[in-house]
Amino acid sequence: MIKATLRSVVFPGGNELLAFAWTGRGGLMARDPALCLSARLDRLKVAHPADDAIRSAASKAISTADDTNTDLQRIAVARFHNGRKQGDGGIRIVNARPATGIFGSQIGPSRSSGSYFYGLAIAGTARAVVRRTGRDPFRAAVAIRHGLFAFDAPAGAGLLTLRYLTARGKVLAVQRYRPNGAPA
Repeated sequence: MIKATLRSVVFPGGNELLAFAWTGRGGLMARDPALCLSARLDRLKVAHPADDAIRSAASKAISTADDTNTDLQRIAVARFHNGRKQGDGGIRIVNARPATGIFGSQIGPSRSSGSYFYGLAIAGTARAVVRRTGRDPFRAAVAIRHGLFAFDAPAGAGLLTLRYLTARGKVLAVQRYRPNGAPA
């Protein structure tokens, strides 16, 4: 999808997502996760020479840490509206299996303000539909571009339901979210 690239994805309404992927954990990421892993495991053998449950558990913890896991990537997204940065978010990708769904949102400063949500669509999604139930219902088509989606939601309360659809309209998955974008 985004592997080793910086990509600008433009959506309706003056919204743009600047997306990029990287390995490790932000500014603390290891330059070479495999070398870091090897060095830490070597230190563990010196510090705890016995090949027992303690060393096994420590080895597993070291191997799955963000900065030594060679199968970990992150996708980071910065949101811009009419050229001005509005926020950012990101998700982890482990073993080439990214979490899908909403991973970023900007909630307006008051109850009368709308909200903006963005995230990663399920593989094979051609389009999506978002619906809010409750006292302030709404429904909207959601654009999918380069595997990413973004949409505005008018002010209101109620659960959001996001349906991922193929080009022929087959439902791939349904995800539910609280008004702040957290999974329901």
